[in-house]
Amino acid sequence: MAEFLDVYTIDGVKTGEVVERYKHKKSGAYYLCVHAYILTKTSRFIIQKRSMQKKYFPGIWDITCGAANSGETSIKAVLR
Repeated sequence: MAEFLDVYTIDGVKTGEVVERYKHKKSGAYYLCVHAYILTKTSRFIIQKRSMQKKYFPGIWDITCGAANSGETSIKAVLR
């Protein structure tokens, strides 16, 4: 199933354009991405190991992150 992303200007303003994820190559186009830093009660951060099936950086330890789908706010994206 294809994912679609809203396109933003460098100033964070939506352009109204929507593109399919991984098929965008336009210079000057920006996309909303989020990171989730989860801190435990014992002051430790929770990290995850990326799937070996990931195209970029498979198998490395990382902070949870990803792109917001078209129409999502950063809060909705990080909660998803």
